[in-house]
Amino acid sequence: MPIQQLVFALFLQALIAAGSISIINPTKILQIRAKYGIETIYTDLRASWLSYKKANPALSCQTLTSPEGVDYEACYVTFTNYPTNSNWRTTIFPSHGFLPHPVDGMTWTYDTNATGAYFCLSGGNPKSSTLSAFDSIKDTLGVGQLVTANNCGVTNDIKAAEAHNLAVTYWVEKF
Repeated sequence: MPIQQLVFALFLQALIAAGSISIINPTKILQIRAKYGIETIYTDLRASWLSYKKANPALSCQTLTSPEGVDYEACYVTFTNYPTNSNWRTTIFPSHGFLPHPVDGMTWTYDTNATGAYFCLSGGNPKSSTLSAFDSIKDTLGVGQLVTANNCGVTNDIKAAEAHNLAVTYWVEKF
């Protein structure tokens, strides 16, 4: 009987020791939380942008001539009413959504250039979990839609951790 008790006691100690060992990597948890948080930011920005575009269409018309020589007017809906970089906050937000809170002390800007319209997060001091989250969601958002670089409004992508002055450009529309 004492040997059975000893074996049982050792078994219980082994269970307690195994139960107290954590096999969950806390760094991985932070990376996953950062990834989903950043995905939500860009999903919300996209929804606000699409709401703004839908509320501000422009009608473009031109006179065309059919093969039979009959003139007719062809019209189509387009979007040309881009906010300026000085009024974008009040033009888009809060009427069409809410500007997501920037991460890790970074700040939002908006602008357009020859490539398109974009929002940009820059500055601050992003954590390593945030840097890896930016890189991991690039494929989720679409190739070339999220660009990490040293400046806003560029299309040449680098790894977020390689940027000296991280600027994360989110292209909402390319021309």
